[in-house]
Amino acid sequence: LEGLAGSGEHHGVEPPYAVVLPGTGKAFKIVPEATLAQVAERLARRVGRTVVAWGPGERERADGVAAGGGPDTVVAPPTSLLELAAVLAAASVVVGGDTGPVHLAARLGVPTVGVHLATSAARNGPLGPRVRAVSTAAEPRVTATGRARVRPGPAPEAGTILEAAEGLLGG
Repeated sequence: LEGLAGSGEHHGVEPPYAVVLPGTGKAFKIVPEATLAQVAERLARRVGRTVVAWGPGERERADGVAAGGGPDTVVAPPTSLLELAAVLAAASVVVGGDTGPVHLAARLGVPTVGVHLATSAARNGPLGPRVRAVSTAAEPRVTATGRARVRPGPAPEAGTILEAAEGLLGG
């Protein structure tokens, strides 16, 4: 994957740009479209453009985020996993919920904000030196079987997510 970052192949998306990832594998982990649209709009003003990347079954959410994100927010074309990795690697910052591509972005060394509504960011958050977590989930309690149970929290305000992103962008 390292070679993709410098290859110039960004699947039709030219830097600089931020990436917002609106999907997750579970409905209770989804950050509201309106919140992500506000984040996308502010990041576009800061970076130049925001790209909303999506996976299978997420196109409608991506369209909704982009529609509310202003004229400098665009929906990425369909991508393979390698194409997505290239798009993420070239981003100025990546923001998304508790989803695999957030972990991928963090592993690629991209400034990454993970938003956790129903999982512990300390336990399940992305790892890396350029990572911030925003979590509204209650602290996990461990059951007798050793499984962690977390009570989902409300979606954070866009300003809270943006504050984390700004901290990574140096401003």
